[in-house]
Amino acid sequence: MLSIVFGDTHLRRARRISILRTSAAVNSRKMDYDDYEFEGYDEEPHEWPRDKVIDDAKTVFLTELFEKNPETLYYERQIEVLYENRFFHWISAKALRELAQENAVNTELMHLEHNVPIRFYWSKKLKRYWKRRANKIKDLVQSFSTHGFGLLLGHTGEILFDQALPWGGFLPVDKNT
Repeated sequence: MLSIVFGDTHLRRARRISILRTSAAVNSRKMDYDDYEFEGYDEEPHEWPRDKVIDDAKTVFLTELFEKNPETLYYERQIEVLYENRFFHWISAKALRELAQENAVNTELMHLEHNVPIRFYWSKKLKRYWKRRANKIKDLVQSFSTHGFGLLLGHTGEILFDQALPWGGFLPVDKNT
């Protein structure tokens, strides 16, 4: 009985050594992708099915934004935030891009400071002075995007949070500065 267990252990050890020698020999030479077999891998890139929500978003944007308010100019992030309860932001962005590609709405890409892009969308019915409006909106967004404004907003939020703690039953005992 002992010899069988010993023999079995010896056999397992010999297998382990041969596996290690084989893997060391394989790893010692440079491998390339032709050495691997990919099962179930097709060479053609996989195309995802079209999301029907994009079409819903396009319809909503055309009817609720561009037809109801043809004189209004919007920027992309503004529309994403306006409809974030109904559509994910990437759905909104893709729907707006498709509307622009289909020539259903006008679009223009401008840049803020430090080459930050801002894209505007407006109805086909808006013909005059859209660039003047876009520059006004761009300047407003730029003024809210400065470092100083962000610091002040953060400090104000901290003050409001500190003031709300006692209302929730918490008592601040120390401040990390």
